[in-house]
Amino acid sequence: MKHFRLSLLAFGLVATAACQPTPPERDYNQEALERGAEKMAACGAASCTTLNLDGARLENYGDIAALTHVNKLMVSYTTLPDISALTPMVQLSELHIGQTKVKSLSPLSAFPNLKLLHAQGLDLSDISPVAQLRGLQELVIGTYKLTDISAVKQLRHLKVLDISDSKVADLSALKGHPSLEVVEMLNLSQRPDLAPLLTLRKLRSVTIDQHNLDAAGEAVVAKLRAKGVKVTAVEAVIVC
Repeated sequence: MKHFRLSLLAFGLVATAACQPTPPERDYNQEALERGAEKMAACGAASCTTLNLDGARLENYGDIAALTHVNKLMVSYTTLPDISALTPMVQLSELHIGQTKVKSLSPLSAFPNLKLLHAQGLDLSDISPVAQLRGLQELVIGTYKLTDISAVKQLRHLKVLDISDSKVADLSALKGHPSLEVVEMLNLSQRPDLAPLLTLRKLRSVTIDQHNLDAAGEAVVAKLRAKGVKVTAVEAVIVC
């Protein structure tokens, strides 16, 4: 009898669970669109100077250009197709477009006041338009296709450069740079020649993967540290 009562109880629990309505599937795209619309409306109402749309979405990214009070714009991790729609925003001092669908940096000439550009993880190899941003102070530009950073020669006010997750091996474009203080180069698929770093008189910090240091690289690191430069050699983490 006891066994029978337990069986009825189990049946009741199963039946109750079966009667529960199945929660609707989440529409992540719609949620992202709603977040984007809310942030746009809030920024417009407050005349905000910083608009963070990271991870959100818009039906029309050109609508952002109407917010002439915005001077710092974050649209990373979105479906932004290109930056042409943003070109009226000549007032921008910061632009974050990493991990978007942007495939050309040609429109960058429209942003003469940029001090910071984050454009990592894009499907492109040509970063030459960056050379037009003569006042740029921070550049995050690592892409899996990137091999040539010669455009950096023209950025005489650049203080921070991050080329992580790229194929850059030739750092000769950095030789004698007058302003560079920080160089980040994690997860490079090529082992770089670090010798040009010894010519950077303002350099204070370098980050690189330990496995990308051969004997020559270790020698450069030793000289940099002797000059007071903080060099962080990141060990690989093996996950079992």
